[in-house]
Amino acid sequence: MINMKWLEDLDQRIVSTEERESKVSLTRGMVEISLNLLSRFALTTDSQMRMHPEQWDVARYHGDKRWEIREGFDFGELGEILLMDESPRGAGMFFEFTMVKGRNTIRSGFVIPERIGEESVYWFFVAFEMPVRKASLGEVWSAMRPGIGSWYESLIRGDMTPLAQLCERGLEKRACPSLPGKL
Repeated sequence: MINMKWLEDLDQRIVSTEERESKVSLTRGMVEISLNLLSRFALTTDSQMRMHPEQWDVARYHGDKRWEIREGFDFGELGEILLMDESPRGAGMFFEFTMVKGRNTIRSGFVIPERIGEESVYWFFVAFEMPVRKASLGEVWSAMRPGIGSWYESLIRGDMTPLAQLCERGLEKRACPSLPGKL
């Protein structure tokens, strides 16, 4: 049995209100989630995780899975956040702000590779999509949480099946957006 107590602890730190938030506060919250997962996954699964923006640009690490956001970092300018397992079959978590039907929209989900011949093709499984003005961090977290637990299990097992199955059974599959950095 895989211990997921840490995920429940993270639940307690994320505001679970229905209060609508600004793009800046949503972005900051998603960065904080990504930082927490980065340290948890890297330390407990030996996964080589990569984050965009780079974690060192956004925060200082104080050990014991504790991060301090850098003063002056402009979350309003950040259009996407990616946390990716760098292994050849690695999956990722992606948040983006995009325009949908003329509305500034937040979209989040999981990036899953599919092997086609010699190449990996990535698919984006959407867990949450809503106009920014109607979204809350609690709603984004609630939509992403089941996949985060499955992703952790996949990393522990060294097999992406738990995350892939959850995504294929319950999330909308779309072509992968352009991901930041080299993938």
